[in-house]
Amino acid sequence: MNDDIRKYLPQLPQCKNKIQIKDLIYHTDGLRDQFDLLTFKGWNLPVDPSTNEDVLKLVEMQRELNLTPGTEYLYKNTGYTLMAEIVEKVSGQSFPDYCKEKILSLWE
Repeated sequence: MNDDIRKYLPQLPQCKNKIQIKDLIYHTDGLRDQFDLLTFKGWNLPVDPSTNEDVLKLVEMQRELNLTPGTEYLYKNTGYTLMAEIVEKVSGQSFPDYCKEKILSLWE
């Protein structure tokens, strides 16, 4: 939980303060909302579909944060997308497959 997210997503920019996995979970990471970023980039939401890769590319371009990680709660969906990417890196599975195997199988 205390790992720097760049350990798993090294393509993300180096920020002044490291963003930890727990910051993604608790919405204290300081990143901008993915839907705002997509809209600013010209996506017509919800008509134009976006992928995690699209979101990652936009987060990679972010040079400053909205707040210092760990200091303030600011709900957004960007952290969920990045956590899904981290799960894929660590597990070696796609996020849907990981969820089916590790989470949904508990209710079978």
